Amino acid sequence: GPEMRSTGEAMSLADEFPEAFAKAYQAANMQLPLSGAVFISVNDQDKNQRIIAIARALYRMDFDLIATAGTHKFLTENGIECKKVFKVGEEGRPNIFDIIKHGKINFVINTPRGEKALHDEEAIGAASVLSNVPFVTTIEAAEASVQAIDCIRHQEFGVKSLQEYASYRNR
Repeated sequence: GPEMRSTGEAMSLADEFPEAFAKAYQAANMQLPLSGAVFISVNDQDKNQRIIAIARALYRMDFDLIATAGTHKFLTENGIECKKVFKVGEEGRPNIFDIIKHGKINFVINTPRGEKALHDEEAIGAASVLSNVPFVTTIEAAEASVQAIDCIRHQEFGVKSLQEYASYRNR
């Protein structure tokens, strides 16, 4: 399908959304991790059942979870094991920028809100891009990414022609 690799945009087709999303990542020359560490930092509005479900799914897939203080507190209060890390502007090292830069993070979920959070997000985003670490900035993208990771881990992707998809859709 159409791709805009320079901006990271891609389109793909599959019978199910998680497979299509995983293929779009691959078409944009990004690889979703199948193991390793995931950094999670969400704004207060996103500290809800959706992020709990995302974190639990990642934990069940044996990912190590790393979170900033507020997210760490929320996740641990909800029974999810994770490690705490310093934010970019906080005193103390290593902070999340250092950890990403040194290749110890494989996926980033960061939903910033407010001016300070946007400054941190710029640094986290820059470190992620430089380190070729996929990152998402919305809960919806995090949910889709986790579904895609699970899909990649459990099935092989097939290839179909556009005609096969068209004939399937026209039934």
